[in-house]
Amino acid sequence: DAKAGKNPFEGLTPEVPQGERLTGPESGPGSKAYANFEVKGMAQLAKTCFCLVAGGLGERLGYPGIKIGITAELTSGMTFMELYARSILAFQKYARKSSGNAALELPLAIMTSGDTNAKTLELLEANAYFGLSRSQVTIMKQELVPALMDIDAKIAVKDGKVEKKPHGHGDVHALLHQHGLPQKWTSEGREWLLLFQ
Repeated sequence: DAKAGKNPFEGLTPEVPQGERLTGPESGPGSKAYANFEVKGMAQLAKTCFCLVAGGLGERLGYPGIKIGITAELTSGMTFMELYARSILAFQKYARKSSGNAALELPLAIMTSGDTNAKTLELLEANAYFGLSRSQVTIMKQELVPALMDIDAKIAVKDGKVEKKPHGHGDVHALLHQHGLPQKWTSEGREWLLLFQ
């Protein structure tokens, strides 16, 4: 369709969905309305799972390694992966107390790629999973697919070999399904999935 110049959205009118705007003094951070939404969200933490999309390298950001290994906070040297793990552990601590289940673990699925899988495992292992237990972390490696050069879908070739790249963020849903996580998590009473990157 794109090559033919056809617009797949022809005749459709975009609309802003109904909802709450959590900005400004009336409903933004620090407001009573915002605090009320936080309380509602905190009540759901024991039913929450997390998924990190981590298939990319930091090359476009001028970083030689994986993006989750980039320093997120300069004074402590904390990486993005540590920041994510600490956040999940803080949520988990609250959920354990509010649910009365001292053994509760909030699951984390991490989508990696051929470019990031080994380095992600190395980062986790070298840092004792940043306090997360190994049993609460699932690594889902996406496969590489032939890279396309242009809108004509010509396959990219370099040095006589087909270039391959990670499939992209859209792969996360299929990988969650292939690993049986939606079924597992719903059987555990989980209702919410927070995807972050």
